[in-house]
Amino acid sequence: MKIVTIATIAAVGFAAPVLAADLPVNPSYPAAGAVFSWTGCYIGAHVGGAVSEDKTTNIFGHSIDFSSAGFLGGGQLGCDYQFSSKWIVGMEGRAAATSLKKLSPGDCNELSKPGNGSGSIYAQ
Repeated sequence: MKIVTIATIAAVGFAAPVLAADLPVNPSYPAAGAVFSWTGCYIGAHVGGAVSEDKTTNIFGHSIDFSSAGFLGGGQLGCDYQFSSKWIVGMEGRAAATSLKKLSPGDCNELSKPGNGSGSIYAQ
């Protein structure tokens, strides 16, 4: 009798989850994420420093040091347009400048001229 009671309790206990499987299920689908686009304009800046160490010795044993240190900085701006999922067109302009000095040897002395900047505009 004890075995029948235990078997009945076990059968009812294991059958309970089976009844839950007959309940209607409301599927919930994840929401679609926003589609990413590269269309838009941007602006940016960059800063940094530079150190140059160079030493030259001529055939007479005279050494000239071309070492220099300075600041670098500039910026960029542009606009892009994405007209399909795989094609993007755009324009960007960049400019940069430095306080680095360029040293170059003369006959027996060094000539110093200020560093210059650079800029570019290009389509991408």
